[in-house]
Amino acid sequence: MYETVSVDEAISKGHKMITYPVIIIVVLTCICFYLTNNEYAIPIGFGIALVYWNVFITKWRLWAFDNVRNVHELQRRAVYAKLIWAEGTIFIFPFLRKSIQEKWNLILDKFKQKDIFDDDVSIPEETIIYYSKIKNLFPIAIMLAGAGGGFCLVFYKDQYLLGGGCFLVCGYFVYDSFKKETNTQPQIIINEKGIKTVSSEFAKWEDISGEMVIEEHYRRSTSYYLIYTYNEGREKLEITNYNISQKELENLLRIYRGRSIGKKNNY
Repeated sequence: MYETVSVDEAISKGHKMITYPVIIIVVLTCICFYLTNNEYAIPIGFGIALVYWNVFITKWRLWAFDNVRNVHELQRRAVYAKLIWAEGTIFIFPFLRKSIQEKWNLILDKFKQKDIFDDDVSIPEETIIYYSKIKNLFPIAIMLAGAGGGFCLVFYKDQYLLGGGCFLVCGYFVYDSFKKETNTQPQIIINEKGIKTVSSEFAKWEDISGEMVIEEHYRRSTSYYLIYTYNEGREKLEITNYNISQKELENLLRIYRGRSIGKKNNY
């Protein structure tokens, strides 16, 4: 085991080997069904996608966990990236099970070791996260256009119900987005001592568990949340419109948690 591959490199290769090809297969299947109207196109296409995923997720998993040192971080990041399921879950075809399971059992010994912490000196002692000024401009512009359209429907087309409803709904969202745009209050404060958010009091790292960034889908929209459990309860804070990406916040959680452990061990 050479262990020369970083977690980021392994995740990136996983998407190239698995996620993107599977998406292409599914898209081509839908196009084929649309053009031919063949009722067998969908099950055949999705069957091919399933076989491809099963074979290559196994190949990637064996390669990645064999060559990455911090297997615990890789496990967590791979689940988050939807490359694999929960820990201990490995799906393989019966005729491949014995040889692959033997290789996987050898890799499982690495999970007995703790991950090595690599600090990032570019990250300051404390990070303060705010609402993003840029991310809120686009929805404000869209809703202003919608409110303008509703205004025109009322005063030029006499469409009072439709226009009034459109104006009120869009106007509310403009107001809500404008509040976020002008909000200068820190939303998250994070350092080597712990985390404080706009909706929860400061919590020390030793009192925090399960910190991560998750994504939730509703129809065509995707929202991102910071979640963790602490002594006072459980925090779930949407970060979609903050001036930080989900990947950047994940990295901050890892760095500050690692610094906390390192500082504690030095005493």
